[in-house]
Amino acid sequence: MESRWSLSNDTLAVHEKTSLAVNGNLIDSEIKRKQNSFGHEYSKALCKNTTWSTDVNLDPPKVWSKDRPEGDKNIEEYYNCLQYTLFETGFPETIDRSSFPRKKHNVEQVTVAFLSSPVECIGTLLAGGRRLPDGFHLILSPSWMSKVATNTDEDPFSLFVDKAITFHRDGSTYLDEFEFPRRVTYFVNYMTTCVTGGVRNDGEKLEESINCPMSSSIQLCDLVDDKVWTRTVMEMTGMETPDTLAFRLKPKRNIKSITGKMVIYDIIEDVNIETIDNYVKSFLSKLSMTGKMKVVVKPSGPRFFGSVMVSYHQVSEVTSVVDTVLNLLADIDDGSSVLVEAAVEHLKYQQTSHSDYRHPCAADDTLGVRLRATVCRDHDNKAVTTLICCGIAPVDKPINGDNTVCQTLDTTLLAYNIRNKEIRMKLEHGIREKSEALLQAIMEYEKQLTVQEKGSKRAQTDLIGVDIIVTMKDHELVPVGIEVNSHDCMINCQKFDFMTSVLTNTSSLCKDESSKIFGQQNYSMLHAGKAKQNGFYNNGFQPKIIELSEKSRGRYQGDFVSGESVSPLVRTMITRSQEFIMIGKRVLVIGAGGYAKRNIWHAAKKHGIVVK
Repeated sequence: MESRWSLSNDTLAVHEKTSLAVNGNLIDSEIKRKQNSFGHEYSKALCKNTTWSTDVNLDPPKVWSKDRPEGDKNIEEYYNCLQYTLFETGFPETIDRSSFPRKKHNVEQVTVAFLSSPVECIGTLLAGGRRLPDGFHLILSPSWMSKVATNTDEDPFSLFVDKAITFHRDGSTYLDEFEFPRRVTYFVNYMTTCVTGGVRNDGEKLEESINCPMSSSIQLCDLVDDKVWTRTVMEMTGMETPDTLAFRLKPKRNIKSITGKMVIYDIIEDVNIETIDNYVKSFLSKLSMTGKMKVVVKPSGPRFFGSVMVSYHQVSEVTSVVDTVLNLLADIDDGSSVLVEAAVEHLKYQQTSHSDYRHPCAADDTLGVRLRATVCRDHDNKAVTTLICCGIAPVDKPINGDNTVCQTLDTTLLAYNIRNKEIRMKLEHGIREKSEALLQAIMEYEKQLTVQEKGSKRAQTDLIGVDIIVTMKDHELVPVGIEVNSHDCMINCQKFDFMTSVLTNTSSLCKDESSKIFGQQNYSMLHAGKAKQNGFYNNGFQPKIIELSEKSRGRYQGDFVSGESVSPLVRTMITRSQEFIMIGKRVLVIGAGGYAKRNIWHAAKKHGIVVK
């Protein structure tokens, strides 16, 4: 391992170097364990006996006569995982019609392409297939796509789909090859180092210098997944954050804390152990004076996902914290960071005057709650918070989607005996507003970036997941922002969508009203109110006044419950695709009208339409 250490105190040398070498191996082992879990468990069907046909052609398209690439070793698992999900959610299995390449495109000429295993995007694909049949494509291998040079320097390459699993109404899917490859109009690339945690990166070359709209390029993922940078954006938008000490190794961007709650130390050359020791001691001393008892130490970088190497320490354990920081600094890559932050005190069960009452699903003090707010960019470039999922797990370990089962914010707060509906609604409203402000700030920042900094001319952040912990401060519920996740944040929201859909369908058949309670609690209390306020209904364009007791089908929901978390995102994908298709089209105007028509021509020019 390359040395990046300088020692001001020689007596530390032997102890520290030995500790760093040993723990560096532990870090590598933990990352490899997570990578194996990602590559196998996430994409493995959870059943031994398959009820679907496995005699399908998953090889590269015939037109290219390629051998199956080495990166496709798990492609059968990807396919089986898709079939298992379709089976569990009541949709038919995929029909293989790749032997007869298709000639016709969909009427809209829209090709939304997901290069991914199905676990990251199945909910979006099903929702997209309902809204625009045959327009949403799942590509299980980079060999199913081709990259073709264009005749312009501004947009060097176009992407085409040669083979895909296409999604249609009622959840029907087909494995198709195309006689005339379909030009990609919106690209989502999940086969990258930052999304898979280093499991595979064979999709990265495909997104270089492409001309189509895309979601979160590699560069934008690196930006949004930077815990230190997003922590400053949280501060700017007014979201509460924990006190933090951040060590950044050869940082890529200039960052300053706005509120002063985060101390940032940039390591430009060698790591000075004595300096690290002093910073940690000073930070822990301040926390101790404010009554904080615990800290969390965590890494931030492309290789660290799913709570890898996150640890908890007592504020009094100075040596342990220093050693952990140094161990992480020895292994992280340039541009990554190590954070030491005050552990947020989790919400506790609230005692009331009715001491004899206890919620049937009451949580005890050994459990904590983590919230995930899903925020999408809508078709009109407005940030929209769709679902707020909660997970409950022991407080002595990191809480994430791997060790929790999704449930609603309302159900969770009731389990902590927050019985006042107004208090619950106020908290949800605050989480939604702050989360939307966060994505809106990221969107505004990206407007200032160059094409090189964004990674692609039409790359932008269309989706984030905000991790939040709710705590009690001055007798009020306060959401505290922990971190932001880029566009690979939909797995648990999809599970939640599917569970809610099943519960809704089954509870509607129950004669006993008490059996419907759980299903009813899985809807946000704010959906109907927000839709009434904004005047949106169904596709977001038809005004309709609805009562608070009705389930909204507005900006925050799709036409089906199982598409609720991604409805604005699907609209954005289709809208951006249509705008891309119109670039370079010519409109011949005869008798253009008067001065009042000027806005039409400005809009046409903005979208690249040539007006003659």
